[in-house]
Amino acid sequence: MMFERLWPCVVGLLLGCSESGPPLRLDQPGDPCRSPHDVCLDDDLVLSCAAEVWVERDCASVCADRGPAYGPAGCDRECVCELLDPTGCTPEEATCVDGDTVAVCDEAQELQSIPCSEVCADAGLNEVGCLDVEGEAACWCTSEATACEPATEPSCVGNETIASCEAGAWVFAECEAICGAPAACDPFRRPAACDC
Repeated sequence: MMFERLWPCVVGLLLGCSESGPPLRLDQPGDPCRSPHDVCLDDDLVLSCAAEVWVERDCASVCADRGPAYGPAGCDRECVCELLDPTGCTPEEATCVDGDTVAVCDEAQELQSIPCSEVCADAGLNEVGCLDVEGEAACWCTSEATACEPATEPSCVGNETIASCEAGAWVFAECEAICGAPAACDPFRRPAACDC
């Protein structure tokens, strides 16, 4: 008799009990969440996890968070944001205006020119110039000839150059010139040195 009463529960444990109803879903506004991804509700609305709670947002406000250059273009898993001016620059894109000036695209898709001397001075460095390396333009700076503490240890500048503090200023030297043959700078030695 006892076995007959327990049998449905044993079967329920083995097959999964369905008396409690469908699994609990927490995907409504106000429900708790921890997702880094938005979820489309339709072409214009998403659920966003903000402060660990699902909130409903329209794609226009989601795209506005990226900056004034972006507008909504529907929803595909999350809001699709497109540049309002497809022929304009992309925000934060950079290009060299000339050898001494970089132009950076602002949030309104307008290029703003900045002298590399200012960019490098803000970092306490000297200007090398604006260089375009593999399609990415940026101001390149150097610590060569900038002030240093006389007791500062030498350090490697790339693979083949060493920087030493001499008379209160950084001096760069090629390891090949120091060693008299092709050589590399070893950054793991203490202090760093050319590996002759």
